[in-house]
Amino acid sequence: MQAEQQQEPLNKDSEELENLAANERGSSKENSQGHRLLKGSLVQKKHTSEESETTKNTDDISMGSLPATASDEVLPPSDLTFPHPNDPALYVKHNRSPEFIRKMLSAGPFQPGLHCPYDFPKTDGRSFRRHWYYVKMKNGMIRHRDWLVYSPEKDSAFCFPCWLFANRNSSHYDPAFSNLKCGYFKWKKATEAFESHEKSEIHINAVRAMLQCKYRLDRGVSVCQEQVSAYEQQVKHNRAVLSRLIDVVLFLAKQNMPFCGHRETQFSCLGKVEGVYDGNFLELVELLGRYDAVLSKHLCEGKSNQAYLSPQSQNELIKAIGDDILSTIISEVHQAKYYGIVIDSTIDISHQDQLSFSVRYVDASFNIQERFIKFTEIEISKSADLFNSLKELLKELNLDISLIISQAYDGAANMSEQVSGLQT
Repeated sequence: MQAEQQQEPLNKDSEELENLAANERGSSKENSQGHRLLKGSLVQKKHTSEESETTKNTDDISMGSLPATASDEVLPPSDLTFPHPNDPALYVKHNRSPEFIRKMLSAGPFQPGLHCPYDFPKTDGRSFRRHWYYVKMKNGMIRHRDWLVYSPEKDSAFCFPCWLFANRNSSHYDPAFSNLKCGYFKWKKATEAFESHEKSEIHINAVRAMLQCKYRLDRGVSVCQEQVSAYEQQVKHNRAVLSRLIDVVLFLAKQNMPFCGHRETQFSCLGKVEGVYDGNFLELVELLGRYDAVLSKHLCEGKSNQAYLSPQSQNELIKAIGDDILSTIISEVHQAKYYGIVIDSTIDISHQDQLSFSVRYVDASFNIQERFIKFTEIEISKSADLFNSLKELLKELNLDISLIISQAYDGAANMSEQVSGLQT
């Protein structure tokens, strides 16, 4: 008798939910919701996305990976004739690419029987019930389970947000509602299973991710656009930092001052250790950082972000600036057409013989310019070897040896001797 009394309100609730589902079917002229979706947004988006760029499929989609445009075939090859083109079981082999998620969100969950009659197949006398699309709350209100998806292909139920956004690496991950190879089909315990799933942490997080994604798409600002904006801001900041470091390099070079300290590490101490000095470059950067917000932020971000401060980076900046200056000098020499060369050799502190090479020319303002180009190490100081070194150097600088109209050397025989010297 008690069992009959308990069953009666459940039957009433089921009848109420069945009636609600029947009332919401309306006067739809389509035979199925999938057929209507085919004629709606999915087909439109399929045609409008044919010319968009292709993106790489990702195995696990997060909110930070949806680009502004992409292309991925969402509908199966037989989409024009298949009665349920939005059935999730059709996409078992589809990776959850950004554009695939975008299109599925636009199409919405597939819920046959919600707005039109549908005959659910029976297994062992049980079948999916359309009133499961709704749940009656404790306060008597009826809530639509817009997450619940039914697949006619697999005769199973799935969770729409978990299918697209569930964290498959989570320890609480349940493949029954999100893995298209599985699906939930135990209709006898379906009510309890649906209630348990929609209260689970994995489902709540997936719904939150889906709502955030919809919000960004609805307001026309995708996550990719936000990432691009953040990237552009970071690039702008890095360029501002680099501009200041280049000025420091130019200042030290102009003043003929050394850069590194005696025992400077990659990032050094930057004034954090009393009595330890980092060399002119880092000390000057730290000094400017006290009064400049850009350098101050750069120095405060931690060692992992302190780019362009190591001795190697300093040398790279020096070389880049030197290459730019050399390019300007060579361009002026080409513009002048004719030029003279000034060559001398000297032995450095390591007893290595080096050839000093300079050019002399008249610039566009008719001013005489004499520019040092570079030092070149020489193994043998015989005139023939010096001449070969000079030819290689001129070839490297893209200077025509036939356009030399003057030469200047020191008094050594291998340079200026009339018979076998370099000048002959």
